[in-house]
Amino acid sequence: MRFRDLIKRHKPLIFVILETRVSPSRAKLVHSRVSLRGRHTVEAEGFSGGIWFFWDSDIIQVTILKSHAQFIHARVKQGDEPEWLFTAIYGSPNRQKRAELLVELTEIEAGDSRKHWGPTQVARMFDPAPPRLNSDHAPLLIRLNGNPPPASELRPFRFQAAWLQHPTFNAFVHEKWSNNNHITEALEAMGKQCLTWNKSIFENIFARKKRLEARIEGIQRILRDQFIPGLGKLEKNLKAQLDLTLQQEETLWFQKSREKWIVQGDRKTKYFHTATLVRRRRNKIEGLMNAMGV
Repeated sequence: MRFRDLIKRHKPLIFVILETRVSPSRAKLVHSRVSLRGRHTVEAEGFSGGIWFFWDSDIIQVTILKSHAQFIHARVKQGDEPEWLFTAIYGSPNRQKRAELLVELTEIEAGDSRKHWGPTQVARMFDPAPPRLNSDHAPLLIRLNGNPPPASELRPFRFQAAWLQHPTFNAFVHEKWSNNNHITEALEAMGKQCLTWNKSIFENIFARKKRLEARIEGIQRILRDQFIPGLGKLEKNLKAQLDLTLQQEETLWFQKSREKWIVQGDRKTKYFHTATLVRRRRNKIEGLMNAMGV
């Protein structure tokens, strides 16, 4: 059985199967063969519907608050962590029954759940599990604590256009590029070299921007009280670095917006134009205030 493989692989605390279309005796047999000991089921109506709700009773406590032909609503408790609500929903293809489902869910939201549980928290991390094979239902994996970061070697390499604005990048590429390898191997090796250079030389644009602003502010604070030879020249140099960093930041945002435009199409053009205007206003100095508040 494929779902037994899913349980073995992902070790979920809760496992739900929708539109089961099997008899109660079959459900009991299936449950006896999996490691999740908690069980609550809603039987199918002929060849329509059916919900199996299994959970690991050794780790979590589940209280079924309401059982309906189209959903199972439950309270979940794990150790000392705050309790939370989980609702497994099967939407009937029948329009009238779906309307009844919406009424039921609205009553749940407006009832004691909302009073006792405060603002609703929605788990937003949905991962596709294995591809669907013998069913039109695609398995979904919900992680309450977010997704683990992907292994660095699996992340695709992306050339950063802002690198071209660094004064040493061209020389770095000229030094590291290899003509002895096939073009594919040379590009892969160059990508790894660029990532190393990015981390050690180019650094994070936002962290560098914040550091430069703090240093300039510190120098200006000192120069307000006394003149120290060399600080003015250092301030000028830091401002030049900050100007370059701001250009690189703008290039970075532009590249990101272009990537999203390619994926999402012209529908987002207005959004990206507005976002660019907001960034420009944020970087524009409208006025200065002295220590007296003037």
